[in-house]
Amino acid sequence: MQAGDIWPSKKLRPEPELPTSTGACARFETLALKGDSCCILNAANAGVLQAVLAKPTAEAPAEPAKSDCDEQLLITLTLAAPSKLHSLHFSAPDQPTAPKTVKLFLNKDNLSFDDVEDLPATQTLVLHGTSQTIPLHFVKFQNVSSLVVFIEDNQGGGDVTCLSHLELIGTPLSTTNMSDLKKGG
Repeated sequence: MQAGDIWPSKKLRPEPELPTSTGACARFETLALKGDSCCILNAANAGVLQAVLAKPTAEAPAEPAKSDCDEQLLITLTLAAPSKLHSLHFSAPDQPTAPKTVKLFLNKDNLSFDDVEDLPATQTLVLHGTSQTIPLHFVKFQNVSSLVVFIEDNQGGGDVTCLSHLELIGTPLSTTNMSDLKKGG
């Protein structure tokens, strides 16, 4: 270098994008369900299912769904559009009646209690506490049209299981921009 030469400016790499305040799940949303195609079996108050699936409000918290004959509940959910399911959120009014073991069955319709006892689950969850969001094995839940949620038992070991809120979190397939995907090699 000679006097008067200017050092070439260093090209700085752009700063990496930082997560938003909502965290890594910013691109996920609560998935819409076909309300008339959703049902619950073994519930003492089956009419509350729509409220359990709706967003809870502070003014009017949802009455929980309660199991009837034993601690088991069988919930069949039909999504409004095929979706990638990322996680499930469960809430219960108190810990002893909160769900504990939950088995998920993907794209199966009209399952009975006998069926869910015999078939292998797509994924089995074990919950702790009264409110929890559980991430799913995302690769297994890439094209979900319906989901059967089998609540096998509760955390207190009693005969009544209660569920205040159930939320499906993911991305509808119709919003996936195929041009954003990178070609694998």
